[in-house]
Amino acid sequence: MFERTALPAGPRVISARLPGARSVSIAAYVLAGSRLETPAEAGVAHFMEHITFKGTAAYPTTRAISEAKVRFIPLAVSPFTM
Repeated sequence: MFERTALPAGPRVISARLPGARSVSIAAYVLAGSRLETPAEAGVAHFMEHITFKGTAAYPTTRAISEAKVRFIPLAVSPFTM
């Protein structure tokens, strides 16, 4: 049911085909975080979380990000950190 593929640059992709499905779901996980930081890097992962999930001038709120449209296709974004 699931297929695991390693891309040449290193990322791993796990995919599953669902015949008859008319949608797609994508999740991106980054192997990073405070547990992997050195004392000199302490706080970088948390800072990147804020940059990634707190928005921009064009999309200033989490709601604006979740309602963004990509090439006229509605996009639902549910950001979270683990």
